[in-house]
Amino acid sequence: MMRSFVILLSFIAALAVGASKIEQRDALTIGRLYGYGTNIGGLPLFYGDGIAYLGKNAPSNVSLAMNVTFLHPSSSNMSVIADPLNSNTTILTPPSLFINAAPNAVEPAGFITLDNTTNSTTETDFTIFGSALYFKNSSGPIQAQFYASPTDTDGTYVLKWNTNNIVESNSVPVTLKNIAPPSILAR
Repeated sequence: MMRSFVILLSFIAALAVGASKIEQRDALTIGRLYGYGTNIGGLPLFYGDGIAYLGKNAPSNVSLAMNVTFLHPSSSNMSVIADPLNSNTTILTPPSLFINAAPNAVEPAGFITLDNTTNSTTETDFTIFGSALYFKNSSGPIQAQFYASPTDTDGTYVLKWNTNNIVESNSVPVTLKNIAPPSILAR
């Protein structure tokens, strides 16, 4: 009886140590985010002149495009680190993802430095639940009201935050996940 109890305690201790290591690793790096929605099967989220886009090619009017990697510090706020597509590009202050969470807002999500915020934008209160990115302000439920609106570049979309969650013409609701789409190889 005593031996079974010791084995059970050892098993519980091993689970606790393993869970704490997983929690610490996941709290640091989220990685890339990908948009999933109707006919949007895992397009990567990228930075284009301060606007958030989904796709593989920047619109022709974008002068600076970068991949972005997401980090979740030990605090509850989400921060964004920009990883330039062009190695000659230097970013002095890493931008944070922002949305306009004001009532009735339907505007592009984007990237902003903390010294350049406005009252209508929020760059904090993002969290990962499972594999999806959500917004959670202190006075409301978690929300995922991202929409993709097509650009003039085929297969590239502007990522928007739609406060009222009302579908615009040509826009598609999307979920942002930290899971890349599977690679399919032709044979």
